[in-house]
Amino acid sequence: MNTTPSPEVPQVHYKNPWFLVIAIDFGHSAALASSIGLVNLLLPQIMPEIGADVRSIQWVQTSFLITMVILLPAVGWLSSAVGQRRLYLIGLGLFGVSTVLCTFAWNLPSLLFFRVIQGAGAGLFFPLGTPFIFDAFPSNRRGFVLGVSTLLMSINSLGGSVLASHLADLFGWRWGFYFLFVEACIGLLFSITILKERRIPKVGQFDFPGCATMALALMSLLLLITRESHSGFFTPEHIFLSFTFIASAGAFFYIEKKTAEPFVDLRLYRHTAYAAGSFIGFLVPAISVGISFLLPIYLQGLLGYSIFQTALIRLPSGLFGTLFTPLAGWLSDRSDSRLLVSGGLLALMLATATIATITPETSPVSLALMLTVMSIATAFIFTPISNTMFSSLPHESIRLGSGLYALKRQLGRSLGTAIISVLFADRLLRHTTQKFDAWALPNTVTRSLQAEVSMRFPNASTEIPNVPIFLIQDTLLQNATIAAFSECFLIVAACLLLSFIPIPYLRTPKN
Repeated sequence: MNTTPSPEVPQVHYKNPWFLVIAIDFGHSAALASSIGLVNLLLPQIMPEIGADVRSIQWVQTSFLITMVILLPAVGWLSSAVGQRRLYLIGLGLFGVSTVLCTFAWNLPSLLFFRVIQGAGAGLFFPLGTPFIFDAFPSNRRGFVLGVSTLLMSINSLGGSVLASHLADLFGWRWGFYFLFVEACIGLLFSITILKERRIPKVGQFDFPGCATMALALMSLLLLITRESHSGFFTPEHIFLSFTFIASAGAFFYIEKKTAEPFVDLRLYRHTAYAAGSFIGFLVPAISVGISFLLPIYLQGLLGYSIFQTALIRLPSGLFGTLFTPLAGWLSDRSDSRLLVSGGLLALMLATATIATITPETSPVSLALMLTVMSIATAFIFTPISNTMFSSLPHESIRLGSGLYALKRQLGRSLGTAIISVLFADRLLRHTTQKFDAWALPNTVTRSLQAEVSMRFPNASTEIPNVPIFLIQDTLLQNATIAAFSECFLIVAACLLLSFIPIPYLRTPKN
């Protein structure tokens, strides 16, 4: 990334620039559904078909997100080298082709390979939406247009997820990817017809050492987090991965500090408000992604919800979160952002703790209400943060800061997905062991186990010696799974306390 200020680039003339917004939103909503929306809903149906557990299925999301993270800083250089329009079309076309390839996956490695290609395509075109809007609209209308674009993209993504979920319930999880392919094709057709190229000043040499060391550091860290070892942490594999991560991360920071045109310009973090907002922008997605990743598995795998029902439960939260975003932005212009962010974090933490109390008897309306509170709280976190942190930057650094901030959020989601899957697998193993060990002591669990079996299987005998062994084991496993989910959600809520640390530094600079 290059922080050298560039002169104001003349607008590119569009007969009707709003058609450009529509074209961009089709592709972006498909990428959004692939990263944190629709694919999370499909995972519970994918898991049994390809023989994956929670710990391994997280790589379907992590591989996509981490590929995007690695490519995001390179988009500026690539768009200058090959052209902004051409790079956008290449990325969207690659995304569409790889989306179809995902439907041919026959096992977990093949699906991961296709998801990496899909993430590469999304990483190439997704960050270019804002530059196209900046090219087409005058500076006094860009904020409004970006807000409308976000609203349209969110509505499109939510509506598409509901429809694709219904198709997946009827015909299988592959139809979710077919729907994304159709959406990407519509976006590609509009983009070929509408988008225009503009001349971009050539940039210097690409920072390959910075890109390579960052990629190596991220991959070694993810492998270190997700690697399962029953021999403790001092195995040769763990030692090698730890050394690789420390060495590559150290080399990355050294290279970026010394390079004239770094892959990631770390000098932006000298601005206190930007650094504080970046910390929260990384931590909150890393923590809250546990809900979006684990909840569909909980609802579909344990409570028997369909993909369509899970999507409907999430629909109100997406709509209300989108509608409250403009209000949060309006308030952030007229009040102290620190108060808004503190209130949003507190509401998010309480809603997450409430989700930890859900049981098989919790109504869908109650669950939808919890998720809606979380979504509204998130709007009052990220909108004021963006307003404050970008206001603290020099005008010529806002585009660079925006891309780096998006990188941090994606990185948070990828690491958070990996960590929460490992945490859940560990909690499930512990609770399952405890439940079955307690079963070996009949006097301590007989009454509660009789009640559980009687409730779940009314026609079965409630006398423990006469109950089929599989009914007892099924009941114990369900109880252990519920306990593991609840404990993970409580840990997520507790970790949100860390987000309060940098809030005092979110000071809006005086004009």
